[in-house]
Amino acid sequence: MIYTKLPERIFYGLLRFHGCSSNISANLFIEDATEYHKVKLSDKIKEQLNIQAMYRLENFSILDCDYKSKNVEIGVELTDLILGILRTIILNNEESKSKIIKNNFVVELLEIKDFYTFLSNIKYFEWTGAYDLKEINFSQYIESFLSQQDSWLDYLSGLNE
Repeated sequence: MIYTKLPERIFYGLLRFHGCSSNISANLFIEDATEYHKVKLSDKIKEQLNIQAMYRLENFSILDCDYKSKNVEIGVELTDLILGILRTIILNNEESKSKIIKNNFVVELLEIKDFYTFLSNIKYFEWTGAYDLKEINFSQYIESFLSQQDSWLDYLSGLNE
C-alpha cells in the first residue's frame, strides 16, 4: 500500500536484507488514484525496485505492480481504515467537533482488548531524514492519545466502580 510520497523507499525497506537463500518474488498493489496514474507510479515502482535489487545484489524481484480500487479490494479499504485510525492517534487533535467524534470512536475501538493489542503491536517506522527508518513503539502514541481523551478517562473510572 502506498500512503506516502516516498513509496519506493518504503517498499525497498521492507524487501531488502533477507538471507542469501531466500528469493522474494512480489506482486505489489497501490490504491487506484488519479494522481498515481498521472505519474505512472506502478510502472516506476516496479522498474526502480528491480533496478535497486539488481544494483545492490538483493534477493527480491517485483513481478507486478498494479492499481486496486477500494470498492474492489478489501485489503485497500482495510489498510486505509487502519491508517486513518493510526493518523488520528498520532495527530491527537481535538480542534473541531468532527475530530472529537473521531477520537471518541477510536477510544471505543481501543476499549476492545484485541484491537488495542493489535494496534500496540504494529511495527511503526518514522523517517527522520537518516539513511534508515526508525522503529517507534506505537503503544507510546496510543498511551499519549488515551491520556488526553475524556471518554477514555470516563471508561477507566467506570472500571474502578
